[in-house]
Amino acid sequence: MRNLFKYIFFLGVMATVMVSCKKDNSAPELSVVETKLGTGPLENKGTIQLSSADYTASVEDAWCKIQQDGNIIHITVEQNDDKTNRSTLIHITSNDGKKLVVPITQRGLLFDINSPIKDLNYSFKGGVKKINIISNVDYKVEFDQDWLSYKVKGDTLYITADSYQPADKNTKRTAKATIIYGTDEAVLDLTQLNILSYEEFLGPGRLSFIDNATVNETYRKTLSVNIVEKVNGSVFTVVTGPIATLSNRSIKIDVTYNPDGSIQINSGQLLFEDYYDERSTEINTNKLVRVYGMMYNIAAKAYSSNFDPLLKAIAESSPTAMVYSFNAFNKWNNGSPLEILYREYAADGMAFPAYKLNTTTISRFTNIPPYVYMLGMRLEK
Repeated sequence: MRNLFKYIFFLGVMATVMVSCKKDNSAPELSVVETKLGTGPLENKGTIQLSSADYTASVEDAWCKIQQDGNIIHITVEQNDDKTNRSTLIHITSNDGKKLVVPITQRGLLFDINSPIKDLNYSFKGGVKKINIISNVDYKVEFDQDWLSYKVKGDTLYITADSYQPADKNTKRTAKATIIYGTDEAVLDLTQLNILSYEEFLGPGRLSFIDNATVNETYRKTLSVNIVEKVNGSVFTVVTGPIATLSNRSIKIDVTYNPDGSIQINSGQLLFEDYYDERSTEINTNKLVRVYGMMYNIAAKAYSSNFDPLLKAIAESSPTAMVYSFNAFNKWNNGSPLEILYREYAADGMAFPAYKLNTTTISRFTNIPPYVYMLGMRLEK
């Protein structure tokens, strides 16, 4: 009887051991324990940790690569150069047929130089250029010359140039700034030469001109002007004080700053609102004279595009200032009587005459001379 009891006890113990062994040998149910992967637009590496190493895995898109390592799936996501987000799926199947799907999403790369970068010219004084960059990634800047440095603050890249004092004032030096973001880059060309930078034009200045059709220097006048920003880095406005002969109206001249450091005045500008001059009447009709402030109307170019260059100037240094003397950029020979009459100065300046508006054109009152001539113009800073 005692032996029978021992035998039964032994069988019970063996059954328990066999059950325990069977439970220990069974694979755990497949599940995702943890996923570590960023969503940024640059190349990313991450992992998926699974509860079991018994599985196979595949991915739908080539830009996402995977590698199995036991219960870990290593993920490499390539840089997304598109501005739009993208997604893909990783399919995981256990050996007993259970399926899991892990979604992968990556943001698009945003990098835009959001500033007019026409003016990357530094004067000999050096200084700072501000470039607005909209980006969702960090970037760095490398220079091929040591006279430049940079810092980034928010959405603005500040590039600073050291001062430059060459023996030859006609010397210039150039450099390249390479902006590196991820695997991409943008290259900017910078120059330092004997000019005024766009920023240095702003503020008080002097505008001189000859107020006479003979272009005689004895009739030169000088006005104090204020130069204000219109389009950052590319266009500024020269604003005079009240001019008595224009019934105390001010003149506003938009000046384009070119990439080579030169400046130009374009046609088609309305320099002041037209008005009726109560001091003058037209002889034939006895009506008040209407005065127009259209740029270059005496050169028969009143209706040309505002981007049509008319006067251009480059920098000339003097002991006391930087001087920009405007010269003819284009001359016209269309044979119109008006242009022939004023050819000697029409292409080298402007005038503000009295005009009458017809149905198809503007024609000048022949018996009233221009109110103001602005010939041989110079801008000084």
